Formats: sequence, C-alpha cells, structure tokens
Amino acid sequence: MSASEFTNEFEHTIDSKSRMFLPAKYREFVGSSVVLRMWPEGNLYLMTVDGWEEYKERVLEKLSGTKNRNVLRRLFGWAAEVPLDSQGRILIPPKFMEHAGLTDKAVIVGCGTKAEIWSPDRWSKLNENYDEEEVIDVLSENDL
Repeated sequence: MSASEFTNEFEHTIDSKSRMFLPAKYREFVGSSVVLRMWPEGNLYLMTVDGWEEYKERVLEKLSGTKNRNVLRRLFGWAAEVPLDSQGRILIPPKFMEHAGLTDKAVIVGCGTKAEIWSPDRWSKLNENYDEEEVIDVLSENDL
C-alpha cells in the first residue's frame, strides 16, 4: 500500500465558515492544496493535485471531440483547487457545499486514489442499499 492512498472513513465537522479539517493521515501526503470536484451522485471527490493532473490527462486523451463537450464541462467546471490553511483545513466553496448537501458535518471516505466527501445523511442512505454480495462478486470476478 502506498503512503499516498486515501483509506479509512472519518467524520469531521464543518465550521460556520465552511472550513473542514482534512484527516491528519491525508495531510501527510496531499501537500499544500487539494482538488475538489463535484460528482453527480451528490458528493465531492477530493484528490491530490498530482492525482488530478494524471486524471485530467487521461480524460483529455480519451474524451476529445465535440460529442464529449458536456462531459468535459462538468468534469472541469465542477473542479477547484483548494489550499490547506496553516491548521490543515480546506475551505469548501459554497456551490460545492450546496451540491453535496453539506452543513456542519461531513463523512470522508477513502477510495484509493481519491476520497469522497458525503453529507452524513446521504452517506447513511447510500449504505442502507449496501449489497455485500455485489462487493463479494466484484472482488471474486477480479480475483481480488
């Protein structure tokens, strides 16, 4: 396992100025800023700047052309580089807060090359439909 992988699940508070601490484990490798991206599922993705650059290159290589303009608009228009302050907090932009339904708490879920940020309510609802058999099947099919 690489030291720069997003793992584990954390719950953090969001203050009245929309600032949230990143988990200390993540601050060890993210650097001075991260990239936040709104995702259509109603959550946010959090990536390292280097991870974002790698992802961006893959996207541009695979999705060039006129028919993909709307996808590119969403991928890049819904992303922002956000600096960490001296205390290890990020300021979540207002439209990102609204998109993800965030208020005073967030659940941060590590997903390998990125982390997902969910409102506790949305995360809870997502987990109500958790299908353990599906997870087992996917892992088995991929010999993992």
